[in-house]
Amino acid sequence: MGRCCRGVLWGALTGCAAQGADDPPRATELCQDGEPARCGFGEGLDAVRNAVLVCDDGTWSEALSCGTGETCSDDEVRGAVACTDKFDQLIYGEQSGPCAVDGAQSCSFEREFVLLCEDGNWSIGTNCSTDVLLCTLLTGDDDPSCSSADGCLSCA
Repeated sequence: MGRCCRGVLWGALTGCAAQGADDPPRATELCQDGEPARCGFGEGLDAVRNAVLVCDDGTWSEALSCGTGETCSDDEVRGAVACTDKFDQLIYGEQSGPCAVDGAQSCSFEREFVLLCEDGNWSIGTNCSTDVLLCTLLTGDDDPSCSSADGCLSCA
């Protein structure tokens, strides 16, 4: 169902098109349980597309907002969401939520865990909260054990 439409006829009369499959979701809109986290619009008419949304009981709800100056983008390859600014990128997944690539990593929304994609779901790979650290993207310069050109998620 479209954002501002309650029916096809009413939508056609008012010029409101139905929401397409590629349109960013808005908090409180309907979704299908099992959908991965997506970038979309938070609550309110003045909301910008900078919210990380999760499908909770058939309705999109806001899990977090990317920070000031950050851009939210869907990482469909991993089944995750990225908040990026000119200095760094953080990839978020929904703990126990769906993911797309076994072995991929993401941060939990609170950044307390490094999540690992296993059998199509994000599970806890490393608990950062025990040392009062946060899930962070580190480069090989910051972490000699990181061999990925894209950096590695770690507790720092």
